[in-house]
Amino acid sequence: MCRGRLVEVAPRQQLFNHPTHPYTRALLRAVPYPDLNRQLDFENIVSDNFSDPGNWHSPFTDIPSRGSQMLELSEGHFVRTVSGAELSEIST
Repeated sequence: MCRGRLVEVAPRQQLFNHPTHPYTRALLRAVPYPDLNRQLDFENIVSDNFSDPGNWHSPFTDIPSRGSQMLELSEGHFVRTVSGAELSEIST
């Protein structure tokens, strides 16, 4: 979820093993080791502006005039894209 909007929804294993949305990927990179004794590294998210939907690459870029949709990649795996985007535009 970024700025109150879901960007990717999938079964847990699929989400962790095959993240598709740029923001989901950045979040998972921020926690490379699920260890409470290690500090989280949010530098990638901040330095690369992954928290700004306007900086996400196409077809994930947030273009308010086009709207958005949750596109189904596979059974139960959805990702937010600009309206009208197609599966062929997404590299997984």
